[in-house]
Amino acid sequence: MKLPHRIKYTDKVRQGEARLFTISINPAKRGDIGLYTHEYEHIKQWYLCLVVGLACAVGFYLFTHNDIASLLIAAVSVSLKGILYSYVKPFRKWAEVKAFRAQIKVTEGEYVDFFANALANDYKLGITYNQAVKLLYR
Repeated sequence: MKLPHRIKYTDKVRQGEARLFTISINPAKRGDIGLYTHEYEHIKQWYLCLVVGLACAVGFYLFTHNDIASLLIAAVSVSLKGILYSYVKPFRKWAEVKAFRAQIKVTEGEYVDFFANALANDYKLGITYNQAVKLLYR
């Protein structure tokens, strides 16, 4: 069963991206199952962060009975994945490695060199190509 999400085709992205529950794909990449799988993995990560954030809000409320702070935590949980991805390098590395591994699985390892190069150079992770290859095959 797929998690609820939306797919939008737009020239505003180079290849693809996932924000909240929306996958945006360049029309030139329509039908690229590897790219879709990569971006869908990010959708799953967003849902995971949403659930964790909401669980924290509920837990915080149960222990403190502070409605305002609990609502604030719940509101932040919608953006939690984006915040972590943007500012926490280990989270960004985990998210991209997971997404590239999913992509490798559906493309049967066909583009591993391309993915490792992207991981090493496009995500500000401070890793080499060889380190990226190792991460993709762990």
